[in-house]
Amino acid sequence: MQRKPMIERYREQEARRNAMGPMGRDFHKRYMKPFNMWGNLWYVGDNWCSSYIVDTGEGLLMLDAGCPAGAIAMLIQTIWEAGFNPRDVKWLVLDHEHIDHIGAAGFMQKMFGTKLVMSAAAAKTMREHPEWTGLQDSSDCFDEVFVPDIEVNEGDILHFGKVAMEFKMAPGHMPGAMAMFFNLENGEETRRAGFFGAHGANTITNEYLDEIGDYERVTRQIFLESCKRMRQEKVDIFVSGHTGMNKILAKLEQWKENPEINPFDNPENWNVFFDNKIAEIEAFIIDPTRGFKYGVG
Repeated sequence: MQRKPMIERYREQEARRNAMGPMGRDFHKRYMKPFNMWGNLWYVGDNWCSSYIVDTGEGLLMLDAGCPAGAIAMLIQTIWEAGFNPRDVKWLVLDHEHIDHIGAAGFMQKMFGTKLVMSAAAAKTMREHPEWTGLQDSSDCFDEVFVPDIEVNEGDILHFGKVAMEFKMAPGHMPGAMAMFFNLENGEETRRAGFFGAHGANTITNEYLDEIGDYERVTRQIFLESCKRMRQEKVDIFVSGHTGMNKILAKLEQWKENPEINPFDNPENWNVFFDNKIAEIEAFIIDPTRGFKYGVG
């Protein structure tokens, strides 16, 4: 088969870079220094897409894998800076199947043998509707769908070293979205963490729902009900999929000003987020033309 002219191939790749916007083209500007959030939980993500390391005592558990544009390089760097070896990441849990959460997953699986964990519904999306992941917009032509090693469903509990994690489905933003609940330890105390990242309104707009064939707008109600169920969970430490969801950057500044009080160790972070999210979705259902606080997730 005859190859396209070089200039045409270049323009196609440039178009993909532009589709990612400034966040994709200037990925190095998203870098932020990793930090110990609480006990055996470390933040290793960037200033937009969150990723975490949990030291299970028997290997590292990673939560989410960042955005493809620069995710691999930054995550490897931040894991080392946090004092860990990327090769020790035994498991990687992905909260849903979007491009900005699965970025380095395929690399971790191939390079280090990291076991990838996602919901069965998310795995189905990747098999049947890979375009819903957004990978076609990646500026890296090597980004592709992968096959997870472990698929989970509602109520499943998996043990990662000394950490037991419970999975609860939270569809709406994406069919395979889920929340995860697990305990953190600091040697003296225990906290219940809740990991949730599938929050954006970009998948409940009229344009998007028309494209996937949801002409009755059922997805919006599913999203709302998921958020209401998540609000009932008792969570001490909110582990969010994007920095804006839990105001991570602002909380870091608070912590610097008052080192005695850890702003991440606060049940209200989870409660306030879902109270606001429920109100936003309800208002959006009434008037889909209105703005939304968090555009993507």
